[in-house]
Formats: sequence, structure tokens, C-alpha cells
Amino acid sequence: MTTAATGPRFALLTPLLAVLALMVGFAPALVAAPASAATSNDQLVAQLRLMQAETGQYILDNYEPTGLGVEWKALGLARNDTPGAQAWLDTYYSNLVDDVVEKDGVLGAATEYERVILALGALNRDPTDVGGHNLLEGVADMSKLPLLNQVIFALIALDSRDYAIPTVAGVTTPTTRQGLVDRILTAELAAGGWAFFGARTDPDMTGMALQALVPYVGQPEVSAAVGRAVTALSELQRDSGGYASFGESVESATQVITALAALGIDPDTDPRFIKSGGSAAAALTTFYVDGGGFWYSTPSTTRNSMSTEQGFYGIAAYLRFVDGRNSLYDMRDAGEPAPPVPPKPTPPTSNPGKAAATVKVTVKKSRVKRGTNAVFVVKVTAPGARPSGKVRVTFAGRNVSARLNAAGTARVKVPVNRTVKPGKKAVRVVYLGDSRVKKATIQTKKVVRVRR
Repeated sequence: MTTAATGPRFALLTPLLAVLALMVGFAPALVAAPASAATSNDQLVAQLRLMQAETGQYILDNYEPTGLGVEWKALGLARNDTPGAQAWLDTYYSNLVDDVVEKDGVLGAATEYERVILALGALNRDPTDVGGHNLLEGVADMSKLPLLNQVIFALIALDSRDYAIPTVAGVTTPTTRQGLVDRILTAELAAGGWAFFGARTDPDMTGMALQALVPYVGQPEVSAAVGRAVTALSELQRDSGGYASFGESVESATQVITALAALGIDPDTDPRFIKSGGSAAAALTTFYVDGGGFWYSTPSTTRNSMSTEQGFYGIAAYLRFVDGRNSLYDMRDAGEPAPPVPPKPTPPTSNPGKAAATVKVTVKKSRVKRGTNAVFVVKVTAPGARPSGKVRVTFAGRNVSARLNAAGTARVKVPVNRTVKPGKKAVRVVYLGDSRVKKATIQTKKVVRVRR
């Protein structure tokens, strides 16, 4: 293993800062020191700290440290400094060693090794001796990294603790860091960024590629590709503030947030990553389930395991940025004492329970022609809290949902089918609630006349 002083991060520090300062299109925040909580959205930070505490406890209460297969949960617990998690993590490591020994060190595809190496780094455990097996050998052969995500996470895993790449007998295409960087650059799309397949930029793959390239941005080719990818992510961001790969999800938001934070870009305050519905960082909160965990695909109280573990480490990525700490995958600080644990966070409201929502609706046109859109502006307020999440408008037999922006407002367009009968139609609005504000339903007195 190389020492921290000779690893790629330190070797490139000086040219990194110089090149970043000159990059066209990058805001000055990219080369500035990480933000502090004082310069961030205090309300969002407080909300994320509550989600951090509740999700950590939810994982401890509901998932067993079974060994191989729960690496992302272990990483999340470690990088979030979850109180009371050490016994869970120690048991996970013990079970992992048993699994590795049982498999004689052969874990499967490269992604299995990469995931375990990252978890071990977060736990300050040595991946070169896990039950007598050097797991770094699992990423030492470039011919066994055919997929882009395998290349990306091999580089992330190796650089997480500046590991030396072992020499493995019989390997004809040994892995090198520069070889991995070049493979990522070769896969860049013409529009900027990266994709799982095809020519359309994908936010997940682009976020992951950026995470891998951070230590190498001192190279001109890398800095240019990073600049194009950041621009592409800004353009891909949805009006809600979130991102969609295979549908809008907390997973997509997490990959973007993790990348931006590692680059020194604040995903909550940088204007490139704020849309009408809010910021990229705030998008995390819209997938949250009260009591800890995250849902996937459609708003629900049912937690999804993958969404929960990715949303959890997304919180770690952003709060580490806010607190001026090492980025999520820069694990050279693993094993160091965690900062003092703050008092248990409480929802940013003076009420002991959720705040009651007040919903108001403005009708943009009192008459609407069939085949066009009826437009409504919904405003949600609550005492002591800033409502977030979605509203749903029902009109003329159609349901349309939209996310509230940072001001608690949503503009909702409801298509009026050509088969709708003319006449006055009532408007119904539901605010779906969030972790601090209650759900509210109103059958408004507003009516809109549909005409031919």
C-alpha cells in the first residue's frame, strides 16, 4: 500500500488547483474550501442530520450484519459515523472474513471486490489480508473489467486509501491507474458525460465517472471532460431538482450529489444545480420515509433496500462536504475519532409533531378549451416549516402531480381531454406531505369552465 504522502491525490494537488482555477464554465466554488454549515441552507442541513440519525438507526434495527452483500450499508454506517454502529460493523467484518474464506477468495465479478474494498476502507480494515486473501487482486487484471462501471469503481476503490495495485502471476494486462483513467475518457459521450449504454448522457454513470476522476483532474484531458460533464448534469437536472436514470430516484440524486461534493461544488447553493423545484441536494429529502429510509419509484411508506443505502451514503457525501471533512470515498480519515456527536436532531419546527399544511390554489384561466391545459398554481405553507414534496391536482378526470419549489409553490398543468363534456368542473388538490409537514387534502371552491 502506498502512503498517503505518495498517493495520486497528493501528487496532483498543485496542478489540480491550478487547472481547476482556469477551467472554463466552472464556478469559483469548485476550487474553494468545502462549505461550512454556516454558509449552507441551515434548514436543509438540519433536516438531513435528522434523516441521517433516523436512517442509521433504522438500518441497525432492521438489517443483520450478515457479511458479504451488505457492504453499502456498512459503508453508510461508517461514513455517517452512526452512533452505536461499531458492534454491527465488527460482526459484519467477522462474517465477511468467513464468507471470503469459504469462497477461497474468489468473490465473482470485479464489482464484488470493488464493493468490499470500499467497505473495508470505510471500516479501516486491510483488504490485502481478509482471511489470508488479498482482495485487491480482484481488480488487478484489466481484462476482467469489461464494463464501464467496473472500471470506474476499480479506480474509486484503489484511490480510496491510495492502495498499491498488486502484481498477479499470469496476468497479461495488468491494471494501472492511468489505464483506468484512459478507459473512462475513451467512453465519454459526444454530448459530455457517460452512459450505461447508447449515446444519451446518464446522470448515474456520469456522477460515478466524475467521482472516479476527481484525483486526476490535474490532467488537461480529464479537466476538460469533467467540465463538459458538469455542464451536462446541470442541463439534465429536472425542474424538481432531482435526476432520472431509469425514472427519477434517490439513487440518481445521490450519484450527482456525491460527485459535485467531491469536486467542491455545493449541490444546494450553486445556481447551476437549482431549478424551480429546488436544489440537487434538497432532492434527497423528497424520497425520504419518516423514521428512516427511502422509497423508490413512486411516493410510498415502503422502504426500498437499495434506495435506503444509497440515500444514506448520499447524506454522508453532502454533510461531509458541509462539515469540511474528507469526501465520501476519500477514506484516509477512516479510523480517526469522529467529530463530537451533536445533540439528536429534531425537525426544524417548533411544533412537537408535524406542522399542519395550508393549501391555496390560484386558477390561471377561469375558462379552458378542450385539447389545451388548465393551469393552477398551488401554494403550501406551514407554521415553523418549509413544506417540500409533491402536490396532486385533480381536474376534469385527470390527476397531475408536481413538486413544490423552494418557496413551497408548484405550477401544475392539467391536460383537458377533447372528450371531456363542457361545463363547470371542480378542482381538487392534495398535498402529499413530507417529514415535517402533514398531508392535506382540499376540495376547493374553485371551478373552471370547460368549453368546446
